[in-house]
Amino acid sequence: MSVRERSLSDAKIRKIYDYWLKKCSDGALPARRDIDPVDVYDCLSMLMILDVVDDGRDFRIRLAGSEIEDAHDRPLKGVMVSDMGQGPEMQALLERFRFIVTSREPDFRSSTLALVGRAFIEFDRVALPLAEDGKTVSHLLCCYAQKTA
Repeated sequence: MSVRERSLSDAKIRKIYDYWLKKCSDGALPARRDIDPVDVYDCLSMLMILDVVDDGRDFRIRLAGSEIEDAHDRPLKGVMVSDMGQGPEMQALLERFRFIVTSREPDFRSSTLALVGRAFIEFDRVALPLAEDGKTVSHLLCCYAQKTA
């Protein structure tokens, strides 16, 4: 089973992905303002919105749901993604996010929180591009699902 298939088997990741698809129209990406928290209230604790900084050189956490902050064991609002760790894992994460910015395509991933010293936490994630002008990716909408043993 592919990462995408496994991720989409999680009801909340599937809901966010389907919601995003419905917001895409005529080849245009949805804007951040198009994402209504009321529509996805049951997923809010698992959502993260990242601001694209310097055309994707870095990403700032605009919003992180309570389950995400609990998994990281700290508040995340305003944190730069590049400040969350170092080494090849961080470079790989930044490259995945940068690819979303350039490709304008969703990205599915399975991983752990090893980057922040919590490798025992495994998750599936979808990251979805948002664009205020419909074309230039300005934010990433991410939904995480922690795997249970």
